[in-house]
Amino acid sequence: MLAAVDEIEAAIGELNGLIADEGASLRALLLDHGSTRAAVDSSLADFNSKHEALARRCLTAHAALKAEATAAEWKKLRKLELEMMTYAASRSLGQAPSSGKEG
Repeated sequence: MLAAVDEIEAAIGELNGLIADEGASLRALLLDHGSTRAAVDSSLADFNSKHEALARRCLTAHAALKAEATAAEWKKLRKLELEMMTYAASRSLGQAPSSGKEG
């Protein structure tokens, strides 16, 4: 079960790096008035491809985690699962993760 958790953690870490790199790349492209629309589109397409691969890795690890956990363990992990998926979704959208204290 720990291998699945490690894989999810690694994928989220890679996602953080991917988002930071894409932000820097897009910033440079958009500040360069000589950049073409095709260059921006290419950068975004590359980001989307890498993002999709990371999402698939995370989902595969999540399924493995769920398969390895007993019903009692999974019941205890449900809240953590929701927090983890919310965090991953917010990061994939380039947003700051929720502290869970809003509202």
